[in-house]
Amino acid sequence: MTVEEAARRAFRDIPAARVATLDPRGAPHLAALWFVWREDALYFSVRQGGATWRNAEADPRVAVVIDRGRDWSELSGVRLEGFAHVFAAEHPDVRAVMSGWHEKYRSMLIRCASRPVARLFVRGAGPRLCERIHERIESRL
Repeated sequence: MTVEEAARRAFRDIPAARVATLDPRGAPHLAALWFVWREDALYFSVRQGGATWRNAEADPRVAVVIDRGRDWSELSGVRLEGFAHVFAAEHPDVRAVMSGWHEKYRSMLIRCASRPVARLFVRGAGPRLCERIHERIESRL
């Protein structure tokens, strides 16, 4: 198993990832987003017209941190970098992603059902694992 596969297995069930984009001034913008981590890419759910959406359209570079734990001894995570591609939820390329997203967030979606959202996905193409944070990923498997 590669380090990337181990990271995906260890962190795919975490509810949110922190995604950094660059705003028009070049300043970092950070958002906690729901995500699905598939073999080909990380997919993040964003609101159409929101800051993350606008930033990803203007400059596709993204950095992501997915972590877990509260105490220092429990902390572990990964940092990834890649390029964003924006897709509408209805796009044929994200059908399997939508299924995985609904499965992962089903219980949370029930509570949010009264708030309609134009759902879009940002695909972090070719995410590159940059570092493991604090603890070796393999120890979490």
